Amino acid sequence: MSGKYIPPHMRNKVESKESISNTPQRRKSGHSNLNLSIPEILSLPCPSRCREWMEVDEKVCMHHEYYTTTTTQVLADYFSSSAEFLDWLRVKRQPGDGNYHINCCFEKRIKDIKKTDDNHDVRYASLQDGVKDLFNRFLRYAADIDIGTGYVNSALDIANANGCFSFLDLGFAPGGMSELLLDIHPSVRGIGVNLDPNKGGNVYPKSMDDIVDLDGNPRFKVLTNDVVELARNKDIDIKNYFEDMPIQAGFDLVIVGITTSGSNQKKVDEMDELELKNLLHFSQLLLAFRHLKSGGQILIRMHLGLRLVDIHILALLLECFTGNFKFTKPLTEFAMRKTYWMRLEGFNPSADAVARLEQLIVAGCPAPYAPISRDDPNLLNNPILVTDSIEVLLDKYGTKMLQILNEMWKQQRSVLDGIMEGLTDRVCFRCRKGCRPCQKCRNVVLTTVLRAVHNVGLRLKQTHKNLLME
Repeated sequence: MSGKYIPPHMRNKVESKESISNTPQRRKSGHSNLNLSIPEILSLPCPSRCREWMEVDEKVCMHHEYYTTTTTQVLADYFSSSAEFLDWLRVKRQPGDGNYHINCCFEKRIKDIKKTDDNHDVRYASLQDGVKDLFNRFLRYAADIDIGTGYVNSALDIANANGCFSFLDLGFAPGGMSELLLDIHPSVRGIGVNLDPNKGGNVYPKSMDDIVDLDGNPRFKVLTNDVVELARNKDIDIKNYFEDMPIQAGFDLVIVGITTSGSNQKKVDEMDELELKNLLHFSQLLLAFRHLKSGGQILIRMHLGLRLVDIHILALLLECFTGNFKFTKPLTEFAMRKTYWMRLEGFNPSADAVARLEQLIVAGCPAPYAPISRDDPNLLNNPILVTDSIEVLLDKYGTKMLQILNEMWKQQRSVLDGIMEGLTDRVCFRCRKGCRPCQKCRNVVLTTVLRAVHNVGLRLKQTHKNLLME
């Protein structure tokens, strides 16, 4: 094959790509405008993929209107002292938001939905016949997160020191993290909370073989429930779910990983999706704070952005966990997403932390995020997770935030650069099974992703038994 290698999924789009303003030739001129000021960057219009959420004469959708708030301006001004932040923001907002390859990534999300016989939309992750591939995929993702945060070795150290270790995995299915933890030591016990797959939750292995059997493992209990309802019911004590041996003092570790995406659901109002995403975060944090033991740990998926709620969640964690922390951006899955993971030690909550979270999840109360008002642009994303003003908050935690976010901005910028050039963040199915990528993946997959896949393969060879489902 002569000329530049074109990935198979792109070969039928070459002609249409030439008609879009984001071809490589046009994109080069976009980089010449990366010296835009912070206010100019924040005021850029939404990309074309947001048009379905906007009126004809609108330039910004509700999902991105937080860019226009004065609070976002304060955050951007503070973080602008970081070259990593400026590089990330400028590429993300322009030309990243309008790049052809970036938009293609969003279009592919519809493949996550399957039509049932009665013509209902069902997520592939909710179908039991795909549990093997789903489990293996998320086991690798769990191993990738462990490489960066060390949650498994931390559990082993505690189990060796205390003779036991307990964890609560919120949204555990398909079970990769739980299985890694259960494998590390015979005294490890865990409880996994999962939404019923018939209501949109992920499936998990059920008595399929002797290697992976979360449903039949005596050291693991499955609690099928909605985390929002669990958080709203103060009478439910998950620690007592092991009836023969309740976890008295609280869990050593709580895993907070549930989120939602519009790509996984029928089309809903954008603000409704935002509210659900925030409600899930608050509910999980509340369950974690209620059930962690003093000095315990949290492993949590975080969002890399300028929404005030994301900054407040990070500030709340830094306020309530006084020990060491580690952070990582796993690349074997969801590399393009603005997400990263943190493990924080030394749970020591402030006196009113639980009460603040309870106020945000009460059924029927006014939403904590009011739609933006043209008269008062500060209403959107105005949580009460942290009572300090944004200026005081940054004065308290800004240095630690930059320590965490600088590396995450750098990695996210690297991923965006590669995808905008036509590379992909996913290896082929065959390469997921081994440590060495094929020639095709070497040509079309981001180098950082290939390295992560290799490291995950090595990590999974260190388990006591083969956890991958054959």
